[in-house]
Amino acid sequence: MERRAQRAVTAWTFSNVIAGSDSVGTVMRTTLFNILAHPHTLEKLCNELNSANLSRPYPAYSEVRDLPYLEACVQEGIRMHPPFALPFERIVPEGGVIVLGCYLPAGTVVGGNPYVVNRHKQTFGRDAEYWRPERWLEQNSSDKKKLEQSMLTFGAGRRICLGKHIGILEVKKLIPFLFLNYDMHIINPKAFTVENSWFFKQSGFYATIEKRS
Repeated sequence: MERRAQRAVTAWTFSNVIAGSDSVGTVMRTTLFNILAHPHTLEKLCNELNSANLSRPYPAYSEVRDLPYLEACVQEGIRMHPPFALPFERIVPEGGVIVLGCYLPAGTVVGGNPYVVNRHKQTFGRDAEYWRPERWLEQNSSDKKKLEQSMLTFGAGRRICLGKHIGILEVKKLIPFLFLNYDMHIINPKAFTVENSWFFKQSGFYATIEKRS
């Protein structure tokens, strides 16, 4: 029994690491690509990082956690390219439910596609199809919270991704490290392509990277 319990702990730990690797990698790649592909974003972010008196070469999470423009870039990356772009399905419980004036009987399978939900123009603005981190800085704290809750990238409700905050921590740690310590330049933004399967796959992201002196 004890040996079985030990195997279970190992399996759960391994599953937790593997479960977040592709999803965090997708958000990381999306955010980096769009920062490099939009010079005004790159300039604003580098100015914020350079003026924040961060520890080098590895900024502490406590130092970068609340940087407003970094936060805006990460949230925009999470919104623009969710790792999963197929419907997150749920089954209507006993008694049915009314959604937008339409009655759905018990047993109906319903779902929302994060890619579509995250581009809802009435929520995120008429430019919801485009990268613009500034949208997250134009809101007061209450409205910003509503925007965050409107995204379906990490799911919603009781089934929300348990690793959400760990994933955001990883992205917020790595991006400042890269831009503080390396010069990076995207080679050909038009070569970047996406393909939707279960994971929303990306390819064609090529860049040069050189360590700062």
